[in-house]
Amino acid sequence: MQSKIYVSDTTAITNLAAIGRLDLMRSILGQVVIPREVYRELTRYGDRIPGAIETKTSNWIVVRDVRRRDLVASLIPPLDLGEAEAIALALEMKASVLVIDESAGRQAAKGLGLRIVGLVGLLIEAKRRQLIPFVAPLLDQLKRDAGFRLNPSLVAEVLTEVNE
Repeated sequence: MQSKIYVSDTTAITNLAAIGRLDLMRSILGQVVIPREVYRELTRYGDRIPGAIETKTSNWIVVRDVRRRDLVASLIPPLDLGEAEAIALALEMKASVLVIDESAGRQAAKGLGLRIVGLVGLLIEAKRRQLIPFVAPLLDQLKRDAGFRLNPSLVAEVLTEVNE
């Protein structure tokens, strides 16, 4: 039986690392595959971007090259190169889930038949698995420390869903 394949864009990695909770991604997904451009986005400024060190040193984050350059090119614009490569890699690898947060990227991925989850979805799953006691403090920390933008109505919906 083939194990599940998870491909990620940059956002979840940088934001979870910014609040010191990248461990949640590993606990929930296990191995995460990122395309070469996402690796570049994370490491292009040395170790200054949250998640750069973990991306370079963790054995659970695996970098792969995208072969379908035609698909990548067809997604730009409106997507940036990292998002386009993440979507193309997820399709190439027949990923179980693509971790992506940007609206245009999510829309494109869904249109291509990919199953997606965002950072907030990972937090909901972390609470469901009892890896964290509460979602609300992490959402607040993401907004405050990582500058992660969250729609207030989404926050209210999520907190209702997780009984907070």
